[in-house]
Amino acid sequence: MCVSAGDQPCLTRQTLEALAIGAAPDTIRPAAPDGTPGSPVLFGRDYFAALLHLPQGSGGSAVLRAHPQAIRLLPTRRRTAGHRHPQRP
Repeated sequence: MCVSAGDQPCLTRQTLEALAIGAAPDTIRPAAPDGTPGSPVLFGRDYFAALLHLPQGSGGSAVLRAHPQAIRLLPTRRRTAGHRHPQRP
């Protein structure tokens, strides 16, 4: 399951393809501009239940915090990761 904000004009097809190539049921794969986990995030199926049962007001980052061993960062440049403010450092 890929989770992404709807307003990411800099998000490229190549970033999404790279996320998919690294997909596995037991991994969480966030794009990571400058080494910082960001959006989009591809969650392996082992984490679907955790996403479905998030408390109200919580987001997918709660699942990342709960399962740091599953995170496999996808290094990206800020402009291709889909950040809404690509001009910011």
